[in-house]
Parts: sequence; C-alpha cells; structure tokens
Amino acid sequence: MVTVTPSASLEPLAAAYRTVDHLHGLISGGSLSNQLRMQLESYVLAARLEEVVDAANTRLTRMSHHRFTLVHSDERAARGAKSGLGLKVLDA
Repeated sequence: MVTVTPSASLEPLAAAYRTVDHLHGLISGGSLSNQLRMQLESYVLAARLEEVVDAANTRLTRMSHHRFTLVHSDERAARGAKSGLGLKVLDA
C-alpha cells in the first residue's frame, strides 16, 4: 500500500475528512470507539425506552405485588450484534 502525503493546501481538507469519517463511524455504530456498537438512532430510542420502562414498572410492580420488574439493558448483544434496546424481566 502506498501512502500519499497531501500537500499543505490539502491538509485542512484531509483533517476535516478524518473528523467527519470518525463521527460517521460513531453515529453508525461501526467505530471501535463505540464499544456498544450502538447507532445514534438506537441510542436516542434507548433513552426513551428507559423512560417507558420506569412508567411501566410503576404499573407492573403494583400488578405483580412487587414480584416483577423490567430493566433496560444496553449490554452488548450476542455475536457482535448491535446493542441498546434490550429488556430484562427480574423475578423477585
């Protein structure tokens, strides 16, 4: 592989490209910096899901006499799948 060094006039564009490319990797979930491999859209949905789980638990604990609780899970999914929208049910 041949490495081409950009001229001084192209360096600002090369730096901007590296920044945009890094942000794209983070947003799409493909960057190594994004440990959960979570897309931005999933991240936003996960934040909303946490609010829904809190509201659901208010009703579920009453219905189940404090036996069951829902927990949002952002653990990494199996086999490298993207993560962030998991739910677990805890049985007291």
